[in-house]
Order: sequence, then C-alpha cells, then structure tokens
Amino acid sequence: MKNPIYTLLGAFVLVLVIMLLTGPIAQDLVYHRFADTLKIGPIPNFWNVISNFPFCVTGAVGILVISKSSLRGWHKWNWIILFVGVFLTGIGSSWYHLDPTNDSLVWDRLPMVVIFMPFFTICLHYYFGDKWLKPGLLILLPTGLFSVIYWAYTETIGTGDLRLYALVQFFPMVALTVLLVIKKTASGFRKLLLLVMLSYISAKFCEHFDTIIDDVIGFSGHSLKHLFAALATWFMVRIAILNTANDEQNE
Repeated sequence: MKNPIYTLLGAFVLVLVIMLLTGPIAQDLVYHRFADTLKIGPIPNFWNVISNFPFCVTGAVGILVISKSSLRGWHKWNWIILFVGVFLTGIGSSWYHLDPTNDSLVWDRLPMVVIFMPFFTICLHYYFGDKWLKPGLLILLPTGLFSVIYWAYTETIGTGDLRLYALVQFFPMVALTVLLVIKKTASGFRKLLLLVMLSYISAKFCEHFDTIIDDVIGFSGHSLKHLFAALATWFMVRIAILNTANDEQNE
C-alpha cells in the first residue's frame, strides 16, 4: 500500500467517531476492588504493590542503555522520556495499589501515558522516518498527559469522562496492528514490536479476569497484569538496543 498514513487517519477518525457517539464514560468504582487483598507487614494489597518492581528495573536499564548509546537529538529524547515513564510507572502504580481510589489512580495513569506516547512516536519513526520524532513527541506527549488530567478533572465535577484517555491508550495499538499488517519494516523490529503487543494484550486479559485467575491459580490476575506489562517494557529495551546497534552501524 503506497499511502498507509491514510489508512491510519481513517482508523483514527472511525475510532474517534465511535467514542464521540458513545458519550462520557466515568470511572467505574468497582475497578478499585481487586482480588489481591493480602497484607504482609505494613504493605496492603501486597502482590499488586510488589509486582510493580520490574517496571523500575526495566526503566533503569533502559535509561542506562540510552544514556550510553550514540543516539542523539529527538530520537534520544523519545527513548529517555519513555524509560523515565517506565520507571515512574513502577512507583506510581505501587502508590495507587496501596490505597486504590480515583485520586491515587491519577499517579498510576500519568506515567503510563509517558510510555505510550514516546513509544508510538518511535514506532512511527520506524515506519515513516525521522521526521516523526520531534512532532510526534511534542504533540502526542502533551495530549496523553492532558487526557489523564482531563479525566481526573471531570471526575471531580461529577461528569467523569475516560474517552480521551481510552483513545490515547488504545488507538496506538490499533494503529500499530494496522501497520504490522500493511507495511513492511525491519524484521528485528517487527518481531520485537509483535512481542510488545502480545505481552500488552496478555496484560489486559489478566487485568480483566483478575478474580477468576486468582480463584484458579491463587495469584491475582492484576498482579500478573503488571508482570506481563513489565515484560512488554523489557521488549522495548530490546528495541532500544536494536536501535542503538543500527545507529552505530550507520555512522
């Protein structure tokens, strides 16, 4: 396909229209009732809290990889911001699970969009070139942060609206799925991107079936969600390493 960008724009418009027709979506407070209620020492909801530690590990490794790499400019900034987001997700999600409420959920979601937006920008760079690195970060990252702030504000005035946050979280997955199908790119990147997406889908599956998984295996689905999501960020580290290697070969 000669102009896959038009396919992405079409998909974006379709998703946007569906969300606008759906109307405001408030945060269901049932979401905060997780299967893991184990308390060990001073830590409540122990596994949901502790299972965030791998994010801090992969975030720190990613920052170290990029700081020692030959990447420069907006390319480097996208990766650094992404891995700072990964590290902060470990902290923010742990904080949220100590006392799950809408107020604490803000600190879980803010760092997550700091992962989603730079990663989507980096993927667009792989498919469409370096020209996407600067505008992608400068447009998508503020949009992602605003989506969380907007949701939090609407909850305080009694008209909670998750639609923009949902768009920010899920449209990149739709777009990357389309690109995987219709546009070729480097096989190494393609394989790792697929692993990122499969890990993320597994995380969302475990999140949805939190209690059922806990009943079956004795370990909550939401805790497993954190581990699968952290695995996705490890594959992002692998992409960063691949990125660095390719950059050094081109010098």
